[in-house]
Amino acid sequence: MNPSHPVHKPVLLAETISALKLKPGMKVIDCTLGLGGHSTEILKKIGKTGRLLAIDQDQEALEISKEKLCSFKNQIAFYHGNFADLKRIVTELDFGPADALLADLGMSSYQLDRGQRGFSWQEGGPLDMRMDLNLEITAADLINDSSVDELAEIFRKYGELKKAKNLAFKIKKETKNKKITLTQELRKIVESYVPESKNKKKPLRQVFQALRIKVNDELGVLTRMLESLSSILDTGARVAIISFHSLEDRIVKEYFRDQAETCTCPPDSPICNCGKIPTFKIINKKAIKAGEQELEDNSRSRSAQLRIYEKL
Repeated sequence: MNPSHPVHKPVLLAETISALKLKPGMKVIDCTLGLGGHSTEILKKIGKTGRLLAIDQDQEALEISKEKLCSFKNQIAFYHGNFADLKRIVTELDFGPADALLADLGMSSYQLDRGQRGFSWQEGGPLDMRMDLNLEITAADLINDSSVDELAEIFRKYGELKKAKNLAFKIKKETKNKKITLTQELRKIVESYVPESKNKKKPLRQVFQALRIKVNDELGVLTRMLESLSSILDTGARVAIISFHSLEDRIVKEYFRDQAETCTCPPDSPICNCGKIPTFKIINKKAIKAGEQELEDNSRSRSAQLRIYEKL
C-alpha cells in the first residue's frame, strides 16, 4: 500500500465478505466504495473474470480508491454518483443483473478526521457536511437560514434530540448577531446548552448527525436505492447492508420485511386477493455486530449492524 494513502478499517469485513457468497466471475456492486476496504476483498474473491461496479458520491474518496485499486483496474467500473440513482447507473453501464451488492452506510475515518469537510464536532473546520461537494446546501446554510421550527424538526427527526426546540431557539438567537460557519462555533453553543452534570457528547453527536443526514438526504436516498434492488439483481443475489444508527436500520428492516412477506390468503381460497409475492428472503433476522476483537481494534465499529438478504 502507498504510505500516502489514508488508512481506513472497513467494519465487519470478514462477516460481510462471507455473507455475500462470492465466487469467481461474479458481477458485484459496491454502492459505497469509500476508501476501498470492502472492495479490495470482493475483488480478490471474484477473480480476474469478475466485475465490480464501484460507486461513491465523494469525489475525493473515489480518486483515492482508484489509485489504491489500480492493480484491479481492468475489473472495475468506477462511478461518481449517488446510489439513489442505482437503477439508472446500472442501466447506463449495462452492468445488470448483478450477483451481489454491498452498501456500507457509515462515514469513513478519512471523512470524519478531515476538519475541512465539517462532519465531526471533534475537528475544527467549516460547517459543510456535504458528501458530494456539488450539492448546494451546506450544514451552515441550514443553521443560518432555517427558522426555529425548521431547525427543531431537523434535530428531532434526524437526531432524535429531546427538547430540540430549546436548542434551536438558542442557536437562532446566536445567528441574529453573527452567522455560524464553523464546526467549533456550533459545538460551543450545543455544549453551553447542556447542563454541566450531563454528558455533552451525546447531544453533539445527535446534532451533527441530524445536520449531515438532512444535508445529504441520507434517508431519502437509502429508500430510493432499496426500491431499485429487485430490478437490478439476479435471482439468488445476496445483499449486505451495514447501518450505523437506528433511523437507517429501521428503514432497511421495514423495507425487506415487507419484501419478504408472502400471500396471506387462505390455502383453500380459489383466488388470491392480496397478490403478495415475496421478492427477498431475510438471511439474518438479528443484525450481526462487531466482535470483541474488532471493537478493541476499531472503536467506530461499535454501532455497526450488518443485515443480509437474498433475491428470490
